[in-house]
Amino acid sequence: MKIDPSNRKHTTSSHRIIGLPMGLVIIGLVLIAGAIVLSLSATNNANVSENQAQIADQQARRAVNAAHRADAQSVNAAGTLTVAAPTLIAANQQVESAQAQADLNRTEVAQVQVTVVQAQPTLTYAAEARVFMEDFAEVVHFQNTADSQFPLLDSLIEQYPNQPLGFITRATAYNILRNYSEAVPDYTRAIEFNLQDTTAYYRRGMAYWGLGDYVRSIEDYDRAIELNALDWDYYNSRGVSYWYLGDYQNAIADYSSAIALNPADDSIYANRALAYSDLGDYDLALADYRTALTLNPVNSDTYYYRGLAYYNLGDYPASIADYTHAIEINPEYASAYFGRGLSYDNLGDYKLAINDFNEALGIDSTNTAVYHSRARSYVHIGYIEAGLNDYTRAIKTDPTYFAAYWGRGYIYFYQSRYAEAKADYLRYQELTGRLEPDMELQIVEINRYLAMTPTPTP
Repeated sequence: MKIDPSNRKHTTSSHRIIGLPMGLVIIGLVLIAGAIVLSLSATNNANVSENQAQIADQQARRAVNAAHRADAQSVNAAGTLTVAAPTLIAANQQVESAQAQADLNRTEVAQVQVTVVQAQPTLTYAAEARVFMEDFAEVVHFQNTADSQFPLLDSLIEQYPNQPLGFITRATAYNILRNYSEAVPDYTRAIEFNLQDTTAYYRRGMAYWGLGDYVRSIEDYDRAIELNALDWDYYNSRGVSYWYLGDYQNAIADYSSAIALNPADDSIYANRALAYSDLGDYDLALADYRTALTLNPVNSDTYYYRGLAYYNLGDYPASIADYTHAIEINPEYASAYFGRGLSYDNLGDYKLAINDFNEALGIDSTNTAVYHSRARSYVHIGYIEAGLNDYTRAIKTDPTYFAAYWGRGYIYFYQSRYAEAKADYLRYQELTGRLEPDMELQIVEINRYLAMTPTPTP
């Protein structure tokens, strides 16, 4: 049987060990065991260290990755900050501006508070004065007399000379009382306080109109319209001044502007209709009167003036109808009675005409034209003395009413009162600068008669 060398070696070694002393063997075994323990411990420690190293390596790698991510985030954040920087700067500027404005506002508020404190006496006056002045104007308007109130108002204006309200109120009171010459300087004083006061210009224009100074009234209305081109009343009032100047075209233009701003006011249509009538354009006049009466069917003035338009057209029945409407609305309308009387006279209804003339004179006994017209109607029905008396009354009422001299002279002539007839005809010539053809013929006859008549001797 062959012997394996490895076995032999082990066998040999085994024998050697066994052959050693037991103590050494034990010590060796102990050392070997300790070495093995140490080796195992070292191996375990090495394994642990290797594991820890791997863990540490993984942690390091994570840290590196985290660092890379942090770097990327830092780069992104840096970019975001770069982009946001202008916005942040602008926001900071806005904040600073707002703070500055807030400081300014606080300063202005403080100034306003100081102004309010300083103005308090004036405000107190204004509150008290306005109440008084409004009450005063109301008293003047409704009572139409306030002479006893003016000293109180004068005293208030003297006490507060820098308050335009006082001058405007007193001027308005003067206007209401038709004391236009006193109103003008007060409105002028109010305008000096405020050159943009459209109301003061407008009302001063009304005062100038009341004084018959239509050119200045138009100048003030012009200024009021420059400051406020949307007030229809300014155009309407300026149109009235143009009408009084006989400038009917400009009056119509202003009335049309007023209508464009306020198409619902009947009085403007009536005013424009009157201007159309004065131009002889009765179709447009009647159209405006119809519109005015549609807007306000109880305006007696509109019926009266439309009746006048029909009268001028020779449509006496239509004029009588409109005058009658005016009288139904206003039984004290003297001019409507007079107009209707003239229409009856032209239709040959002299008694009805005389009745209306009587009504008109019962309301207003100073109307010269009514005396003259009634005189003519009396003569038409043969009431010569009554006619003569009315011509004389007309002349007494108005010594410059030349038509009455013609009528009375005519009666004198046919009564053979030649000297009186000639005197009336010559007075007519003095007032008019002419003699009518009939008068000239009659004066020739009068002169012939007077030449044939012997002069009485004393």
